[in-house]
Amino acid sequence: MKYFKKIMFYFLAFSLVFSLYVPLINASERSFDDIYSDYLNSSKWEKDAEELLFELRSGADPLTGYDLWRSLWNESIDPEKRAANAIKLIDELYPDSDIRRWNDIEGFWYPGIVPKPLAAIDAVYVASLELIQMDSNGSAWLARNFVNDLSRSSRAKFHFMKTAPAEYLTIINMLRDKGMNPVIGNWTEPEVKGKLPLAVPVRGYVGNNWAVSMNYTFLNGSGQIVNMGNYAWDRIRGRIYRIIDRERNGGSHVIYFPIQ
Repeated sequence: MKYFKKIMFYFLAFSLVFSLYVPLINASERSFDDIYSDYLNSSKWEKDAEELLFELRSGADPLTGYDLWRSLWNESIDPEKRAANAIKLIDELYPDSDIRRWNDIEGFWYPGIVPKPLAAIDAVYVASLELIQMDSNGSAWLARNFVNDLSRSSRAKFHFMKTAPAEYLTIINMLRDKGMNPVIGNWTEPEVKGKLPLAVPVRGYVGNNWAVSMNYTFLNGSGQIVNMGNYAWDRIRGRIYRIIDRERNGGSHVIYFPIQ
């Protein structure tokens, strides 16, 4: 009798756990078959991606820094060359070419005053967008790796995936269509705000109060995102302004508005 009761107890406990677990499985966009398929194919995809990465690195233009970033927006170059240049810029800006280390990037390109941390995001998204559209073995998987690595920087994920340029949404939708998923869970669904390029030269001035009221994003003297800083980034319009402190003129505050 005691043995029967024990069996019944374990049966009921298992039934309860299973009944709670099944809805979680059904609620997920990814089935067990999808995850298992990714596991079986990942080794081949990874090998193909490594070979493609080597090939693209050797095919990039002999440019560096600001000129390399500018080449990403040159419509006269072919998509493969643009992907190669974007990857070269990733190698240049990210320490040890590790996209997870976005937090460590700082500085500007002069004389235009273009923030490198934003240009580094441009590089990842341009590379990913071009790779997904390439008809090469491992290209979509390489794009998936780039975006997944960027998501492993908590600050990059917060600033550029939870709130993201329109191109990020295009990228994750194309990755989904190809069955390319992140290591864990699903791609972060964004609030779309603005578009590429994120990095632009600093142009004009804006008062601090105006920047706050317009919900601009602040950058510090190293081009990194901060709560309050030296520069104000209008993500929607794609402009960056220098912050000018309020001045007193005959007892009134003078606010410098963005130059149109």
